[in-house]
Amino acid sequence: MLSKIKCVLLFGQFFLFFNCIGQDNSELIERTILRFYSEYVKNFQNVENRNIDSVRMKFSTECLINKLSSVELDFDPYINAQDCDSTLVKTLKVRFRRNNIALIQYGEGKYRYKILMKLVFSEDKWLIDGLKLGRKFKLGCW
Repeated sequence: MLSKIKCVLLFGQFFLFFNCIGQDNSELIERTILRFYSEYVKNFQNVENRNIDSVRMKFSTECLINKLSSVELDFDPYINAQDCDSTLVKTLKVRFRRNNIALIQYGEGKYRYKILMKLVFSEDKWLIDGLKLGRKFKLGCW
């Protein structure tokens, strides 16, 4: 009986340990996403000195950057629209689906946008590795 209790307690400790690790990742990923969109929108609004590519390079994997350069789009896949303003950051919500997949939502009413974002841990930081817009459109390394 005592060994069963020890096994249950040990299992509980492992469960809590791995659950905490996942929460830490979620917090780090969420901070990365918020930092990315803050810099992205700020850079997007600076029409005279716009350098969105540098922000993309800083926060994205090489795989995603290569996929982006190989397709011609009439919209920005990071925002799922053609342009944006500061309301994007103000209304931004991040929810986690499963392993390192986040649902990004912003906007209000009929102007509500959704993006599934895959992130990977590389070189001591979280990077955007894939974007999924709607059911059929995917970019990156899914």
